[in-house]
Amino acid sequence: MTKKEHIDKKGWVLYKNVFTPDEIKAIRKKALVNSDNSTDLLSNKLLKDVLLDSRVTDIYAELLDVKELVYYGDSTFTTNIKGDGFHKDSRVRFNRKSDEWNGKEYSLIRMAIYLQDHSKHSGGISLREGSHFYPDLNKGKIKNIRTEIGDVVLWKMTTTHSANAWIFKWFPNYFLSPRIMRRLPKFLMQSVEKPRIALFVTFGKNDHYMHNLIDYLKTRKCALTRWYNSKYDSTQIEDFKKNNVTVLIPSDEELKSIPESSISIPHKEPLD
Repeated sequence: MTKKEHIDKKGWVLYKNVFTPDEIKAIRKKALVNSDNSTDLLSNKLLKDVLLDSRVTDIYAELLDVKELVYYGDSTFTTNIKGDGFHKDSRVRFNRKSDEWNGKEYSLIRMAIYLQDHSKHSGGISLREGSHFYPDLNKGKIKNIRTEIGDVVLWKMTTTHSANAWIFKWFPNYFLSPRIMRRLPKFLMQSVEKPRIALFVTFGKNDHYMHNLIDYLKTRKCALTRWYNSKYDSTQIEDFKKNNVTVLIPSDEELKSIPESSISIPHKEPLD
């Protein structure tokens, strides 16, 4: 099974040893001196090289089977973020009639680069395999993706997943729902390496899934804030073009024209 076939069928895929341990150590050092993650990674002088790395964009080109990718400003890093619970990142999350549940065709994919080990430590990602075909959060077999340093894991934004996955010490391949795991005594679990740092990147292709998501994000406070705060110069855009990436983000004028009454803080299901 190819990597593309794997993510199309299961909703996620793991790439081993994309970065070297020394590279991850250097990225981790840069992330530790960053206190502001209000912008995207392309605007971050210390971390933008990860986003521009051809190894990252080549993975997306393989999974999406395209020569040209689209970036819409969705990338960030987190440090010791709290919380867990199964959810989806997609525009549509409840409407069973939406074509976003066409798992093979859906084209928006998120990548996580964890800057510490999660093969023998808790704190990685838990997901439901095959859940990208269904709006139901209870569909799909639960898996904890055991990333080692240098690995990257990717999932379709329609895939049900959770942060801060706990792993049992004595039964590491036995997985339960995050809402159950969080209630169990922590001495039963493998420890979390701290600070827990992760980079998240999303690319797609120039299709209706991408344009519908951008239109939806114009109504989300968190997305608007990141777009406002993220500023690029011509060099950054040109560097992306070298990797066959087009940047599609709303202009400042377009952002300013959005009525305050249409902006929502939590997810608001589209009507269509």
